[in-house]
Amino acid sequence: MVNLYQLAKKDVKEAAVVVAKAFSDYPAYNYLISQGKKRLERLSVLFEFLIRFGLRYGKVYSNSPNLEGISIWLYTENEKDSILRYLRCGIVKGTRKIGIRDVMKSIKVSDHLDKKTELYASSEPNWHLQIIAVLPELQRKGYGSELMNEVFNDPEFTGPYYLDTQLEENLPFYQRHGFEIVGKDKIPNTDISSWYMLRKR
Repeated sequence: MVNLYQLAKKDVKEAAVVVAKAFSDYPAYNYLISQGKKRLERLSVLFEFLIRFGLRYGKVYSNSPNLEGISIWLYTENEKDSILRYLRCGIVKGTRKIGIRDVMKSIKVSDHLDKKTELYASSEPNWHLQIIAVLPELQRKGYGSELMNEVFNDPEFTGPYYLDTQLEENLPFYQRHGFEIVGKDKIPNTDISSWYMLRKR
């Protein structure tokens, strides 16, 4: 068993705020969620949807019940999107709060990243690290490494493992944890670079 705190439904809203704070200046989310009033709140709504998806179709962990950091892992065979799954995870409510324009941007970016997942991570079932986030004031204190290493040491989480990142400065962190770059491109209609990384068993 992973020696981490496994999130429950009661943690979703608080965990979404943790992720929103961690990604408040992240290139992809700067593009997806427009600047303006209540931006952090709208970011939180987006991550609330992603966390609910992870709880239903994958695993969502934190370092402890204090929610210092959050990681969402999806098994690629369970990751397939569908309207029914979106509805179950609150897409209608999220669209009202985020705004249809930003939701449509999110869907287009997600479609692109899903195609890359199929390209680089479909040769055999694997675990997709969809999100790993640590509160800004706690970053570089080992919380992110703990979220990674505990999963890698769990027999249930047999690799390979896959992730994408849109922040170049994150690459050394992932490389220290055994990930290798297998591809790079730009997200269509943006100037955002995206790196695709794989870690073998």
